[in-house]
Amino acid sequence: MKGLDGRVAVVTGGGAGIGEAICHRLAAEGARIAALDISLPAAQRTIKAIGDGLAAELDVSDSAAVDAAITGVERDLGPVDILVNNAGAVGLDHVRRVTPLLERQRAEMAAGKVETPLDALVRLSDEEWRHLMAVHLDGTFYCTRAALLRQVPGEWEVCDVELDEPREREVLVRMGAAGLVFGEG
Repeated sequence: MKGLDGRVAVVTGGGAGIGEAICHRLAAEGARIAALDISLPAAQRTIKAIGDGLAAELDVSDSAAVDAAITGVERDLGPVDILVNNAGAVGLDHVRRVTPLLERQRAEMAAGKVETPLDALVRLSDEEWRHLMAVHLDGTFYCTRAALLRQVPGEWEVCDVELDEPREREVLVRMGAAGLVFGEG
């Protein structure tokens, strides 16, 4: 018997990278996986590689879409036992602007003196900032709220991803940088 047999695990950003790896690991432990991703084909590839589960397209920055996705998971797989907020975003235009400066800094560092300012923060536009916050912070809140709204009080707890021993019902949460704070209670 595996440690997570039959438990339903939702992984946002489950279509690639760390999210895909988390899906594989949870599935190896016996969990039933819902891979939610902005890219449906990516989520489908993850589920196909695992062999079974649910793949769904989801923009975590859209509260109504999150509610619909969690409802769909519960309809198709059952109540959510594990939630991994892994979805992330990158400001690609920002990366394109800053990368040449970073490369120049690296060359200067190798030569012994850095003179090129990176100015990464001041080059980030308000629109790029809002997008990053919408995915990382709002998305974490929307997903956590949607999962917890459907839980029976007292039968769940919020845990970090390094949890060693699964309990009856828990919701695993990775909080974004600026984030949400859960007090003791």
